[in-house]
Amino acid sequence: MEKSKNNLPLKAVMIIIAIAAISYTLNLSSINTDTQTATQSMLDHIADKNLAVLKQAIQPAIERTHIIENSGELHQSLKSNKKYKLTEIMNKTVKNATEIDIVAVFNGQGKIQAINTIYHDQSPVPQDKIDKIMKVPFEKKARFIKECLNNENKNPALEFQTTCKLTSTYYDATGIAVAYSLPVIDKITNERIGVISTRMRFERIVKLLGNQKIALGKGQIYFITDNGGYFDEKINNKSQQPPIAQKKLAQIMDSANKNKEKKKYINIIQNGKDTQVGIYKLDDIKTLSNGGISLMYIADQKWINSGLQDAAFNNKLKIAIVILISLCLIFALIALSNKSKQTP
Repeated sequence: MEKSKNNLPLKAVMIIIAIAAISYTLNLSSINTDTQTATQSMLDHIADKNLAVLKQAIQPAIERTHIIENSGELHQSLKSNKKYKLTEIMNKTVKNATEIDIVAVFNGQGKIQAINTIYHDQSPVPQDKIDKIMKVPFEKKARFIKECLNNENKNPALEFQTTCKLTSTYYDATGIAVAYSLPVIDKITNERIGVISTRMRFERIVKLLGNQKIALGKGQIYFITDNGGYFDEKINNKSQQPPIAQKKLAQIMDSANKNKEKKKYINIIQNGKDTQVGIYKLDDIKTLSNGGISLMYIADQKWINSGLQDAAFNNKLKIAIVILISLCLIFALIALSNKSKQTP
């Protein structure tokens, strides 16, 4: 009777080992090996991570714009139409705010009054570039001006642009930028006295994301507009062909927008290969109509299937190892138990 009691702890340990091994095996076995579902799960994580970085990157620029708008000095200079003073404010902002590249201020009619005349490193912006911007009739063309000066709207205007006039002129590029604009509201009369607008070049975000590779370098990641445009300097300046023709991508995005799809997955034939395309909208940040942004990945379906097969093999290998270790432990405990029984 005493020996039976002594064996109870050993039996309990064996039962615990068996239960743990079975639980681990069932957990691995329950992993969904359906190709489409597993593929989406695998690449959803990449998209979510990139969109989180994007959102985090633009937040400081948004906050800086609100700080400028709240400046009493800005309000006073706008009301007194002191353009030289407004230019000083713009330059001081760019000098001290590393998160934005351009800042401009417009009056209550939407006409540009001032823009920074220096870059971050305090080098002067060429006068011909400044003159070119100051002659642009923003009050007639710019959507953000109309939005911020709308009589029924006091909300900010956020837009992801691929043809921003400010950044294309100042930086000799195609104009890929994050534009954030605020109506300047007089604190006494509550009237709109102007608009403050900042720009952050999109290349800043690209640098934050780094040169990412998916599908062992056989996949690609792009940021795209609601209209199917690319946030890619080489594609926009025609030095590189887009992975999906912009007309076709525009149709895909139009379908996603109409159906209010946050995520969309399609399969296409690209260069003779079955290819999966995933599109993820950043829809928790309000933007101007058709001024939003999405992430798109393109991955070879053959690679995806291969990766899933490898994952399934690894799971089976892990199960075999766990079972083998568990059996060894149980046999060792049984041998120890038998030895203790033989001991007088």
